[in-house]
Amino acid sequence: KFGKWYLAAIAYNCGDGKLSKAIEVAGSDELSVLLDPKMTYIPKESRLYLRRIVALAMMGNDEHFLLKSEYEYLLNRANAYSISTVKVPGGESLSRVSKLIGIPLGELQKLNRHLKYDFTPSNVNSYDIYIPYIKLSEFKQKYFEEKVKNIYKIHVAKKNDTVFNIAKAYGVPFKAIMDFNNLNSARVSSNDRVVIPMNSKVVDTKTNKSFSYLVKRGDTLESISKAYKISVENIQIQNKLKSVSIREGARLKL
Repeated sequence: KFGKWYLAAIAYNCGDGKLSKAIEVAGSDELSVLLDPKMTYIPKESRLYLRRIVALAMMGNDEHFLLKSEYEYLLNRANAYSISTVKVPGGESLSRVSKLIGIPLGELQKLNRHLKYDFTPSNVNSYDIYIPYIKLSEFKQKYFEEKVKNIYKIHVAKKNDTVFNIAKAYGVPFKAIMDFNNLNSARVSSNDRVVIPMNSKVVDTKTNKSFSYLVKRGDTLESISKAYKISVENIQIQNKLKSVSIREGARLKL
């Protein structure tokens, strides 16, 4: 009748007559006008009612927020299954978890959109991820922490880089990089971010090539990253930094 979803919602709450009169007095059916608390075109109860609808719609688009709040049941109702939170160590890959509990990687990725990459941060001891509730029992039975901890580096591709020379530079199998990044070709473009899956043994052999950098006044992770051609993510992982903040006089492994 009113032609707009929010008008229908308001009419449902306060009645067609009150809404029609409000539109006539306001001279507009725009939401921002009708919700003006100073003019009170529509009852306060109706204004709050509509704000709750909008708030729930916004929350529904933020799975991570819902999973961490008392509104988790709303997300569960929108899925074919309920969701459980489990702890895994830092540096765990979603690919490995998906294989252990027997669900497609794509489904696990959708449940864990708060992760920037398909693995948990390496600079923490444990990290929460989300799995289907129906897989919780299987997770408890089959999941085990690998003896060799995985550490992931982010390589920002340069001109003429290929997976072959990247693998050689890091001492990591070519196939491991191809599989982890779901690549169909060994070619990469400049500024592409390639995840390098490394275990602690490989990292130990690489640390001989690292050095310590003394942070000076005015330094930022970004400025150090550009100066030494190392990604900010790599510096954070190597130094177990939880934020990009650094202090003068600190020493960083590069």
